[in-house]
Amino acid sequence: MSRWFSQAEGRRRSPVPTVLAAVVALGGLWFARQRVARTRATSLDGAAYLRHIAPGFRSAGCATSACHGRAGASLRLSPTLGDAADAVREFHDVSARVRAGDLAGSVLWRKASGGEGHPAVLTQWRCETWAVRAWIEGRATHGCR
Repeated sequence: MSRWFSQAEGRRRSPVPTVLAAVVALGGLWFARQRVARTRATSLDGAAYLRHIAPGFRSAGCATSACHGRAGASLRLSPTLGDAADAVREFHDVSARVRAGDLAGSVLWRKASGGEGHPAVLTQWRCETWAVRAWIEGRATHGCR
C-alpha cells in the first residue's frame, strides 16, 4: 500500500501539505544563510529634496547668512526657495556633493555630520539626520515637521 493512503480512511491523502512544508522550511534556511545585497541608488530624488531635505537644512540653520546663505559660499543655500530656478540650482549644487547610495562617499553627509572641519548639523537623533540619510541611500523620505 502506498504511503499516501490512509489505512484508517481507505482513501488517498494529498502530498501537497508535506511538500509545501518542506519547501518552506528549506527555503527559509537558504534565505537565512544568504547575504542580502543592498542595492545602491543610482540617482537622487529632486522632489524629495525640495519637500523634505531642503526644509531640514533651513531648520538646522544651514541657509543663514553666517553659513551657506551668504554670497560666495562653496555651497549656496537660499534662505527661501523663491522660484523654480532657485530650487533647481540648489538641488544641482547639493546633488553634486552626494554619491547616491553611498553615505561615506558623499561630501554632503561627511561635512553635515561634522567631518572635514565642518560644524555638525546632523546629529545622531535629529529627524533631519534620518531624512538626509534615507535620501542619500535612495529610500523613502519623510518630513520632520
